[in-house]
Amino acid sequence: MAAIGAGSVEAAGVQLPAVDSWPRQLALAILGSALFGLGFLERSEDNEDAPMNTRDTDSFPSPTPRPRLSSRFTGRIALLANIAGFLAEHGRVSLVGLGGIGKTQTALAYIHRNRSSYDLICWVRAEESVTLGNDYMEIARMYGLTIPDGLPVVQKIDTVRNWLETQNRLLLVFDNADSEEILDSYIPTSGHVLITSRESAWRDSRVVIVPPWTRDESLEFLAPNHAEAEAASSLASYLGDLPLALDQASAYMRETSTSVTDYLSLLKERTSEVIALGSVANYPRTISTTWKVAMEAAQARVPVTQDLQRVASFYASEGIPHSLMRTMAPSSPRRMRALANDRIAYNRALGQLSRYSLAQINQDELTFHRLVQLMIRQSMTSSDRRRWAGVSVELMRIAFPEEVSNSSSWSRCAALLPHALSSAGHAEGLGISLRDVSLIYERVATYFRVQGLYPESLEIWEKLEAILRRPHDFMRPDLSDVLNSQGMVLRARGLLNRAKSVLEESVRIQEESRGDRHPRVAVSLNSLGTVLRGLGLLEEARECHVRALLIDQTSLGSDHPNCAVTLNNLGNVERVLRNPGEAVRSHTRALRIREETLGPDHPDVGTTLNNLANAQADLGDFGGARLSAERAVRIDTQVFGDRHPAVAADRIGYGIILCEHGETSAAERELEAALNVNEVAMGPEHADTGVTLNNLGVVKARKSQHQESRVFLEKAVQILETSLSPDHVDVSVALSNLSASLQAIGNTGSVAVGARARAIWLASGADDSLPIPEWLRLDKDVATAEVELEQDLH
Repeated sequence: MAAIGAGSVEAAGVQLPAVDSWPRQLALAILGSALFGLGFLERSEDNEDAPMNTRDTDSFPSPTPRPRLSSRFTGRIALLANIAGFLAEHGRVSLVGLGGIGKTQTALAYIHRNRSSYDLICWVRAEESVTLGNDYMEIARMYGLTIPDGLPVVQKIDTVRNWLETQNRLLLVFDNADSEEILDSYIPTSGHVLITSRESAWRDSRVVIVPPWTRDESLEFLAPNHAEAEAASSLASYLGDLPLALDQASAYMRETSTSVTDYLSLLKERTSEVIALGSVANYPRTISTTWKVAMEAAQARVPVTQDLQRVASFYASEGIPHSLMRTMAPSSPRRMRALANDRIAYNRALGQLSRYSLAQINQDELTFHRLVQLMIRQSMTSSDRRRWAGVSVELMRIAFPEEVSNSSSWSRCAALLPHALSSAGHAEGLGISLRDVSLIYERVATYFRVQGLYPESLEIWEKLEAILRRPHDFMRPDLSDVLNSQGMVLRARGLLNRAKSVLEESVRIQEESRGDRHPRVAVSLNSLGTVLRGLGLLEEARECHVRALLIDQTSLGSDHPNCAVTLNNLGNVERVLRNPGEAVRSHTRALRIREETLGPDHPDVGTTLNNLANAQADLGDFGGARLSAERAVRIDTQVFGDRHPAVAADRIGYGIILCEHGETSAAERELEAALNVNEVAMGPEHADTGVTLNNLGVVKARKSQHQESRVFLEKAVQILETSLSPDHVDVSVALSNLSASLQAIGNTGSVAVGARARAIWLASGADDSLPIPEWLRLDKDVATAEVELEQDLH
């Protein structure tokens, strides 16, 4: 109080002029005491650990009305900590993000959490130049700065800024700022400055992207009852975990007593209307209004931004490659076609999308919030929706690689894959551009199959089949070719009876449309033969392959790659029929053709080497078998990586060969690696998993670990009986191995198991004089042609 007696007052960091008369000094002393008390009270209430979901009743010096921190604010703990750290380091932070993402609430939460760090906190509304200037001048009026009315505006701003620079522990917040240029003259050189903006380009401040909530934060906010927890999670997913959208949803549900389930159903039916409903405290606009204003502003500056947003609304929300957005298509509007060859014009459009936070942009791609995309799609008229969906799917058909079996295209395929599925799905739903949709589905399904993603591949083949069974006016893809590919994926999944039915129809359609000596007929016959072999119908399988080989040699020549496919499959049948010499001859000839036509390191060469190794082992040539198997593993691992079913199949054959060389520990490692892949890629109940378990059981027996061997073999028998049939020849092999393990541990059940194995073996047509060797492998040769047939086809 000594300072007051001397004729001056300093409170809350503000210096007031001296007063000479004692009545005024007394009044001023009373005022000073009040201000001092308020300042002390404010600081005494500061608590960094105060819960963030309490009502925002904190008072801090603010010259203008400010939003209030929501009583239901939740989460953002790491983000708030980052803001504090960046302000301490840089002094200036810009919170950037889509309208409705929660930038303002995050700034308010930062103030609530860190009030004790500041003596002066000022909040300035920066959305418009008028409110920016008025709020800034209000700082002067509130703190008693004398600014002559006649001064130019620039000098008034300078006066306030200079005064702010003299204050200790200052926090100045500019809320909803449009651009850095507008704020330049207002920002002091000292203290902390926090900016919220949709604009992402801030040169002189640390930019912090405000993300959507995590799913846990969204659910904490919605606080659903147990019965609606799943619906609440679906709602959060549909709204992209956007805070304002969830706040509006919550408000609407409270106002109308609507359940989460009913709100979600209504939202999906009428998204653009529903997200305009629900009044939210502390936010002057609904989310739809916020985005509409931003979209109109961007379009007014650069009209082509509207075209980009409409096309992008039919793609997946994340990671849309710039190369896709700049692809040239005949159906593209003129404004978009101009962007293909004008990078500056494209960058100008991106600048507007970034400026209004309608998209996040980096060097390679741009990302839209999925709710923005929903809004854009549903705001279009029906005819516009069909038009722009058609543009998006045509661009995708041009952009998605045709040669998806070529490993050099895989990174491009992976980048475009979610957008291909999204655009094709929208177009299919609208019943438009079905030729483009079909070509995209064909490439995507083939890509999935080559990658060993068989369930995903099958789903797309079935979608494509459904389209091609409708009346249509385009020739490609052909239904019989699609059925052939679908059949091979069914085979890879172990669904052999379904595969047989599908492939028989493919052969029939091919013969009816092309005649019984056409190369396409040979392709379908070849595929059918591999399935018949898997079903144990060996003579029928051999007949299919022999017929296919005759067609290929007559129509294409004896050294054509299609002949290699057929020879490969024929060799596998001969091997199961216990003709290892014929099997080796077929595989050797197939290997020569493939090395000459495809090169020595092609994955089809790896497939043939794996099959050749199995046949060489059957002949007792374990040295040659080992060399072939090692090369197969090396080629396929180099192409596919070590988590692909093709590599698992190679490792099975290699593991058994190592076992025959007495290297049981190395064999065990190879088979365990194969089991890990097959259990994930094919499933724990798939035949290939059963095959792997059988072979592991054999290795365990070789290591005299008979109890463990029994466990593996019993599981193998169970899987093979279920996935194939109880009387399948592969079951007899697993039973024979199990009988040997039971005998080794003195289990009398070995006799019955062995008798059943022998009965199944004889029923398959096998020669009774041939014993069932312990090492007889069920290695499934990568479903042989499933990776290669469509390569040859297309």
